[in-house]
Amino acid sequence: MINLRLLLVLLCITNLVAETAEQSKFDLNQHGEKRNISAKGQIVPSVSVDSKDFQEFPASPANGYHWPYFLFIPTQLKIPYLLVVPNNTDFPTEDLDNLRSSAFSEIQNDSKFAERLGCPVLMPLFPGPASKNSNLDVHSLNRESLLTTVETWKRVDLQLLQMVRSAQLYLENRNFRIHDRILLYGFSLAGDFVNRFTMLHPDRVLAVAGGGIAWPIVPTGEFEKEKLRYPIGLADIEAFTGKPASLDSLRSVAWFFFRGSEDRKDSVDYRDCYAEADAELIRRRFGPTPAARWPAAERLYAEERLSAWLVIYPRVGHRLTPEIQEDIVHFFEQRLRAVRGTPVPPGSVDW
Repeated sequence: MINLRLLLVLLCITNLVAETAEQSKFDLNQHGEKRNISAKGQIVPSVSVDSKDFQEFPASPANGYHWPYFLFIPTQLKIPYLLVVPNNTDFPTEDLDNLRSSAFSEIQNDSKFAERLGCPVLMPLFPGPASKNSNLDVHSLNRESLLTTVETWKRVDLQLLQMVRSAQLYLENRNFRIHDRILLYGFSLAGDFVNRFTMLHPDRVLAVAGGGIAWPIVPTGEFEKEKLRYPIGLADIEAFTGKPASLDSLRSVAWFFFRGSEDRKDSVDYRDCYAEADAELIRRRFGPTPAARWPAAERLYAEERLSAWLVIYPRVGHRLTPEIQEDIVHFFEQRLRAVRGTPVPPGSVDW
């Protein structure tokens, strides 16, 4: 475990030296925040993190994971569940300093969910491999990421489960026992990740919220006699899990997917998210745009009787709004109350 206060000091010194040697350039991201473009060309968010609540745990190949992870502990622990939020750098990198800087920014924002819910948050520092000869993208948990044989990149879903176990042991040693089933949240490529991870490991997930998804992987292996392979559907899921898909397990999960009505980002168009053959099938069978295919996905979830809510927010682009953030919190709260057998109070969001 690394002391993040020392790490932050070292990162600041490194950045200061780099700025002295070569003038740093700045631009604004889509939210108007200043971003530092490093000497290596990647965009790294400028962040400020209070390290007393954050811990970094180093990679542990012997325990099944090849990348570090962050753990945030809220002011007050109220529920025995771990919230897992996959990282998403938005640029190819395996540089740990870049991964840390990007994840600092993400977990600082997502820690607000943890404070509201009263649960710890785990964020992996998975890489964004720049591979010229494949469509590998571990941040979206695409098909290539499950097939790669590169030791440090392969099966990051299984690596994440080992990180969860590590965090459980750490918290148990501090007299706070964590349930084996987790809460999952992700947006954009991380939204794809949590959707697909839950289809692979439904027994390990209590509730999942994913946003900005262009096509939620559906809980069936066939549509009108045409096979739907991963990550369109579950036709070949046994190849990755060693067992057939279990509808009972999928029905034990609460699912919440959302998009903005003005969200023009369509990951089906990106070859690092979908192979061309899969993208062609999605467009032909379900629609040319996310908005056109959303009703089909909603119907397929309903036909399999999953507890799923697919929501379109009007006048919203590819971003989170305060309303969406509040609905995410309410969604998790409702699921936790249902597990505890506590009635839902009047006036709350009915999921």
